[in-house]
Amino acid sequence: RILPIPRMFWPAENLITTVGKQKVCDYLVNSAPSGFTHMAIGIGTNNPTVGDPALQTQTDRIAITDKRKSGTDAKFDTFYPSTSPAVGGVIAEMGVFDAAAGGNMYARSAVSPTQSFTTGTTLTIAYSSGF
Repeated sequence: RILPIPRMFWPAENLITTVGKQKVCDYLVNSAPSGFTHMAIGIGTNNPTVGDPALQTQTDRIAITDKRKSGTDAKFDTFYPSTSPAVGGVIAEMGVFDAAAGGNMYARSAVSPTQSFTTGTTLTIAYSSGF
């Protein structure tokens, strides 16, 4: 029997960072920057600001599993396995990046209350740009 995989629909507003806005402008003028390839989760609770260069306290970053567009909305699903370093803790923030480490953060969001990532489970975060 196949059990459904828990999926978290991120329950907070998403803030597009200054770097994210610059990258969108680059696309519009055909500068062709690299796309966004990774999603990170963390435990930081600071409110997002447009100048945020990274998550406050990142616990895991993984390649985006599925990217697609729906009209003017970019949608990214990212699967975190039960071996993620974040398992057994909470998730309070997420970000979308263009690199496996470092790189540029396109968007950051924080939630309150925090979301549990229970030991022995997997997690899929469904992100939507909301354009």
